[in-house]
Amino acid sequence: MKEVTVTDLARSLSDYLNRATYRQEEFLIMRGGKAVATLSPVPTGVKVSDLKHVLGGLPSVGSNDLENFGADLEEVRQEQNEPVVDKWE
Repeated sequence: MKEVTVTDLARSLSDYLNRATYRQEEFLIMRGGKAVATLSPVPTGVKVSDLKHVLGGLPSVGSNDLENFGADLEEVRQEQNEPVVDKWE
């Protein structure tokens, strides 16, 4: 983590925000020789440790769901076989 003074941060805020966003850099913001805050990129994605929780929130697929899925696919197939009407003719 790189140290930056409040003054330098204020003068070049856009540059530091871009560096945090695009280069994933982190900064320790200093005022009067003391650390007062950090500037870091917002985390994105899902941690592997959270994967079980994320997958647990998905609906389960049972035999009834699979039968309905097949019926849904058949309905879509039938809808797509309908003739296309050209409104400009």
